[in-house]
Amino acid sequence: MFYRIRLALKEESELKEQGRQEAYQEVDDWNTRRLEAEARGETFTEPPPGHDSLKPRKKKRFIFF
Repeated sequence: MFYRIRLALKEESELKEQGRQEAYQEVDDWNTRRLEAEARGETFTEPPPGHDSLKPRKKKRFIFF
């Protein structure tokens, strides 16, 4: 039983690390495109990765009785 829990935790940790690496790669690719456009003297209008997730979220209202 504990072996399965440790295995699940290890897999979760590996998936988080993979996601982190993919996110860093997306940002690095975006930054490379931004710098290349800047070097050519072009306006760069592409929003950074995850830009949509930076929008404020509506607060959920809970009604307590």
